[in-house]
Amino acid sequence: MILSHVKEIMDRQNKTGRGLAAETGLAINTVSGLYHDTSKRVDMETLNRLCKLLKVGIGELIKYKAEPFGIRTTLVEPGGIRTNFLGGNAVYGQPMEVYHEQEAGQFTRMMKGELPGMDTPEAFNRVVVGDPEKMAQRIIERVDAGGGPLRMALGSDAYHTIREALLERLAALEAQKELAYSTDADDVVQPV
Repeated sequence: MILSHVKEIMDRQNKTGRGLAAETGLAINTVSGLYHDTSKRVDMETLNRLCKLLKVGIGELIKYKAEPFGIRTTLVEPGGIRTNFLGGNAVYGQPMEVYHEQEAGQFTRMMKGELPGMDTPEAFNRVVVGDPEKMAQRIIERVDAGGGPLRMALGSDAYHTIREALLERLAALEAQKELAYSTDADDVVQPV
């Protein structure tokens, strides 16, 4: 059974159905069906738009309830991985002037060895933290162990990027704490 987690994501990000429909260009009925998990089928472009706007992977947006079959899911989120991609295997298109000073252009020039200190694939690989053998071993260990958290960050660069994104989300939530509490009923009994 495929389950939609659009409701949880929208609630967490403080999105409304009408707002999400307007931002994605989707029909409100489409968003509502995913929110209430009543959709019978979903167009791939719909999933693409939602993933982009909500900044989530497809594995967060929808999930296959496979536990009864002994199937578990892990989202592997690696950072940079050292490969022989630059060792003669890379093929580059024609550079575009508009990207020359942009991050993408600078990164491409660094990969091509056109920046001082980055004139060989080896020099470039020294700034990439991920060891492919270690990463593969951790994935195998996770599979053999079974279970574990949904997400698996591999590489210190991935850890820092994910942590920064989560801290931003936590800060946005904390900024709304007073608002959230202000809507509690006056006679509510708080759990101890």
